[in-house]
Amino acid sequence: MTKIPRLGREEKKVKNKRILAVSLLCIAMISLVIAGVWGLLSRVGTLGAAARQLGEIEQNGTSLHITLYGDPEGARGALEMFQYVELHNLTWRGALPKPYPPPPGPPPPEGNIELELSSVEFQNGGDNEWTGEVEDLDAHVVVNDLVNVVVQADKVDVELEFWTSHDLPALNLTAELTGNVYVYLYASVLQIQGLQLALYEFSGEYFVISVTVIKPMEISLENPSEGDRVVGDVQVQARVKTAPGISVERVDWWAEGKEDWNKDSRFEESMGYDDGDGLWKADWHTWQGGKGWYALQVRAEATQEGGFRYWDEETISVETDNPWVESWVKHPDWDEQFDGLEIELAKNGNIWHWQTGFNLPPWMDVSLTAPGDFWDGNIQFQSWLIMDEAGTKIFESDNPTLMIGDVYDAYLVNGRARPLRCIYVETPSP
Repeated sequence: MTKIPRLGREEKKVKNKRILAVSLLCIAMISLVIAGVWGLLSRVGTLGAAARQLGEIEQNGTSLHITLYGDPEGARGALEMFQYVELHNLTWRGALPKPYPPPPGPPPPEGNIELELSSVEFQNGGDNEWTGEVEDLDAHVVVNDLVNVVVQADKVDVELEFWTSHDLPALNLTAELTGNVYVYLYASVLQIQGLQLALYEFSGEYFVISVTVIKPMEISLENPSEGDRVVGDVQVQARVKTAPGISVERVDWWAEGKEDWNKDSRFEESMGYDDGDGLWKADWHTWQGGKGWYALQVRAEATQEGGFRYWDEETISVETDNPWVESWVKHPDWDEQFDGLEIELAKNGNIWHWQTGFNLPPWMDVSLTAPGDFWDGNIQFQSWLIMDEAGTKIFESDNPTLMIGDVYDAYLVNGRARPLRCIYVETPSP
């Protein structure tokens, strides 16, 4: 590994060059400080994406505090692993891992990491607390021609605490570098207007790095819920939480059929914000898709000052269960179901026609009127009929005009959705 010579202890010389913005560099340094637990910031993204996720940086003498955006929950799995594994005399060289899921925008640049240490160990100090120790750390990160990072220390003590900030998952990390400490951070070009060079260099016996990682945003579906049976018009509701400095730009929802017969069925719409209860809302006319399972997803996009973008989404499965209209003819020796019978619908003085086989809307003040006869009068209307799952008649009306409000909740969607049958009888020819 190529090393930059350390300054001797006897010199006790501290070199501090003001950091204008080192968002790419800081994540590299912290990732190296925890010596191999790169997964701690895996959801934050690799170095190329890090500039879009810096919240705040403060440098003062022998300490550095960083606030950045990312999902810290991805670190728990890596820390659980290190509870049972100790590493000794590790030398590792390889490419930096790529973030998953990929961050919005262009892919991050390629990078490499070289790491040497004599030992690393982490242990659980409680449900949300971890401590770790790294000895003889010597690490080097290079990302194309953009970034060059060196971190060296005889010993690194790390404390981590998972907590909640602004109702969002957060993590505090404090690393104390002691012994012969050297930190060198360099970037030739950063994605900040007017900045072409960022440089930071420190040498001494003691240095403290403090990091707060907070998830930038989180979306949750409030209605409906996983596995719900939905009927008629349903209001999709979502709640979006954001960290300070993050603003929601848009929230969308869509539903796609999951069964063979409804895979081409799709609903989608943007959601509007309700100041009253802080929810994003939109109406889903589930009856237009009839019966079947759908994947319902909500997605929120947000921006940070400077135009940096974030997104989050949640997907659940729901069952649409809506009634429909069928038409039947009773022949002398058999019953026949057929589609295409024209039914007149009326609502508030408006009249239109649908052909049987249509899904029934939940509008209570809609009337359905069936023709009295067809086929030269040989087929006569008999009744509107609703039967339960056992084939037992639970509703019947011999009036060709039926108000949906009289039967919808009581018979058509009570328990499971059922068809509304328009029954005709064939009369013998004279």
